[in-house]
Amino acid sequence: MTANVLLPNGAVLEMLHPGGGIAYALSYKAQRAINNLTPDNLPSIWVWGHYHTSFYMRYRGIHYLQAPCFKSQGLWEKRLGLNPTIGGWIVEATISENGFIEKFKPELITYK
Repeated sequence: MTANVLLPNGAVLEMLHPGGGIAYALSYKAQRAINNLTPDNLPSIWVWGHYHTSFYMRYRGIHYLQAPCFKSQGLWEKRLGLNPTIGGWIVEATISENGFIEKFKPELITYK
């Protein structure tokens, strides 16, 4: 459900497969989750899957990405009125010697 990737100079990329359905706003669940993190437990980059949507924000110093998927709309998604984003993120980042992300350039590559 979760994994941490150690990046250069102590930066951390955390990946998470959260539960539940998508909220009314793309940022809502992530903002609540980030607000509940303690200051000593903040990843540099947080990537969530599961929602099949794409979204980026920087909040409380965290670069947050919702990862799109590789599956087109099926009957289940169609019935629920969901339209997934098919694709992925390419990210270029510059990390300082103290682990701070000085530059973060996410590029969303979509299919269809």
